[in-house]
Amino acid sequence: MLTDDELRGLCRGFGLHCKGISLQDELPAKCTPGFWVYNLDKRNAPVDPSGRSLGTHWTCSLGDNHHVFYFDSYAAQPPEAVARFLKTRYEAIYSNNYIVQQLQSEHCGWFVIGLAVWFKLEQRRFSSVMACANEYINMFVDEAGRNDRVVGTYLANVARKKRLRKVLAFLQSKF
Repeated sequence: MLTDDELRGLCRGFGLHCKGISLQDELPAKCTPGFWVYNLDKRNAPVDPSGRSLGTHWTCSLGDNHHVFYFDSYAAQPPEAVARFLKTRYEAIYSNNYIVQQLQSEHCGWFVIGLAVWFKLEQRRFSSVMACANEYINMFVDEAGRNDRVVGTYLANVARKKRLRKVLAFLQSKF
């Protein structure tokens, strides 16, 4: 599973403006429009022998001035803390209902980065955040076990096209 530092590095590498990457119980008081990443772990969760949090699962939200889309690769609704955070700005929270990640996979962070990259590159083609996010989800196949490769290939193709050598090397080390 990607660490928060690796996610920050991928955001920098792809030129994504991420408002924050945090645990679900360490969110700011108010939500602002943009790309937010959440780890569903909590502050006092178990740590590995070096003292690092083991993390559980990465999810995200993308919001404009009017709408917000919450993405979970397992198609779960946002946990209460994240929903409360999003509702400080938005009346309704839209989310996906299509599972794109297999339970044994640890690629949740890659699906999150994939959505943000897709949104950055494709948002002008769509009338809303939801329409853009749904089109991203449509790239995945019904057999969730193959979707790790789909998201990896998508991100590698973008990195090649944009000549992001460091990002591409990192991708190749993980897939």
